[in-house]
Amino acid sequence: MYYKIGDLGRMFGLSNETLRYYEKKGILHSHRDEATNYRYYNVMDVYRLGIIRNVRNMGMSLNDSIAFHKGASQKEILSLCEKRHQELQREIKLRQLIDSRLEESLAQVQRLHREGLTFMVCESPAFLRFEAGEGKMPIMEKETRTQGLSWMQNLFLVEPCTMLYRQEDGSWQKTKGLLTTREIHDLLGLEDSDYVKEIPRMKAVNFVIDTKGGGNCWDDGLREKLEGFMAEKSLCYNGDPFYRSILYYYDDQGIFNNYLEYFVPVCESNRLQNNF
Repeated sequence: MYYKIGDLGRMFGLSNETLRYYEKKGILHSHRDEATNYRYYNVMDVYRLGIIRNVRNMGMSLNDSIAFHKGASQKEILSLCEKRHQELQREIKLRQLIDSRLEESLAQVQRLHREGLTFMVCESPAFLRFEAGEGKMPIMEKETRTQGLSWMQNLFLVEPCTMLYRQEDGSWQKTKGLLTTREIHDLLGLEDSDYVKEIPRMKAVNFVIDTKGGGNCWDDGLREKLEGFMAEKSLCYNGDPFYRSILYYYDDQGIFNNYLEYFVPVCESNRLQNNF
């Protein structure tokens, strides 16, 4: 029994162009009708195409699929399947992390909309932070640009962040960076270097603000409310605060806005330490 190219394409959901390409790759072998110049394919072509389609639906490359068709050994076939299995496990894990991060961000934004500015004492996860220092963006500096780009290409799982350092004169210094967890860092294969610093797991006051075009909002009013909450809970600063961007949006006037999540390291105390 013979099949026209259109019949074969409909059978497997493939275009005529794809089938012609497969023929060029030696997967299919058509027979030409000299009178009409139509291509016809036999049962073996259907069988071979079925193998290719099956393997392609696993997400394997066309070259890997051709290896199945051209008689790869059992060892080679098992190796290809194991490789694809590992790739799929990584993809599944990555999507789970994206979903978890999205769920976390939405929960924080909904909390802000529902309760307004509220402070919560939590156990902060450990983070890895890629930084250039001196308040500069890592991707803008010659020494860190190449490594920084690999981090920037994975935004959302790697969030822009800012560290806050209290100066002797009472002012606050800021340094820009990129923040992620060790799990995400390892899964994405991000580089380690002297520019990657670890922020350990810690007790922290956590809160979210909507910048509404107003920058980071780390002003006297915010700190007064924060320190009032800390005083009520008998907490004091225990390290440098930092915040990360969790969602961006533009308002009706086209102004860029940013939801920021803050972590303020704290410890139990009867009074605030004067050096923060």
